[in-house]
Amino acid sequence: NRTNMGIMMQLDSLEHMIKDYERRTGERVSLSGFYFDENNNYKDKYNYYFKWFPNAGFLFWTINEHEGERYFTIWQTYGDMKVIGKYIVEVMKLNDLDVIVTATHRSVRGFIKKWNMERVPHMDYTYNGFNYKVLKTVRKHLEATL
Repeated sequence: NRTNMGIMMQLDSLEHMIKDYERRTGERVSLSGFYFDENNNYKDKYNYYFKWFPNAGFLFWTINEHEGERYFTIWQTYGDMKVIGKYIVEVMKLNDLDVIVTATHRSVRGFIKKWNMERVPHMDYTYNGFNYKVLKTVRKHLEATL
């Protein structure tokens, strides 16, 4: 098991990962409506994808477009970011994407420091009672951490 900010992550099963993520964030994880498509991707009808990394973590993601710019969006993630990050880079390269966007209702300091992210306040939003702060970076900043 890996640590996140000195706290052991629960990576032995998907169930434990999800429960620990929900405990840490106060958010809920739902796989309702997800199915395997013809390419064996686990997604929903809105093209939100879920990727499970056994003994390493999970990732919910989409490819979005805003003001004419296509980007990789990280929705919920938990686990070993070296493993998950390699997958993100692979998907970004396959889709010719350079920008990564994510949002958090918790502290943004770790994102800014680790991935050289910058705040995008005009994209902030509220969802399920949480005020999310949006951040973005480019693929090379993620690659530098792998």
